Amino acid sequence: MKRHPALIPLSHDHHQCLIIANKLCQDPIGYKPNLQEIQDRLVFLKSKKPELLSHFKIEEELLFNFVLENENSFKKSVDELREEHKHIADLLDSISDDDNLEQDLNEFGNALEKHIRKEERIFFQEVQKKLDEQKLSVLSKNIFSSFITNCNLKF
Repeated sequence: MKRHPALIPLSHDHHQCLIIANKLCQDPIGYKPNLQEIQDRLVFLKSKKPELLSHFKIEEELLFNFVLENENSFKKSVDELREEHKHIADLLDSISDDDNLEQDLNEFGNALEKHIRKEERIFFQEVQKKLDEQKLSVLSKNIFSSFITNCNLKF
């Protein structure tokens, strides 16, 4: 299903999130990153923290609240996605430069990727199916105005 324009800014952010996840945990089979590479990944991740949290805030305050106001059937999905946001934010806060850094970065990257795939493949598809064009148009205006005033993920 083609992505509705109302959700495209969030999908663009999701693409950037997948790049982040990939940089954190995807090494060729048999490749063992050295300590400096692992520490560089931590610095990279910490530099993306404000944008990640801003993205979560936009989804929670605009998208999730909007769909709940317009369609009760989203309650379970929204609750799960909010819990995943909290889990990912908690993982981000807990990562430190210690003996478990490589494992922590992998865990964070895998959690972020799984979450993004769920939003894109399941939640966004349902939003597009269940909300009519008029509601999606209102959502689009809200999201675009938020992206004008907030930073989205950039490299």
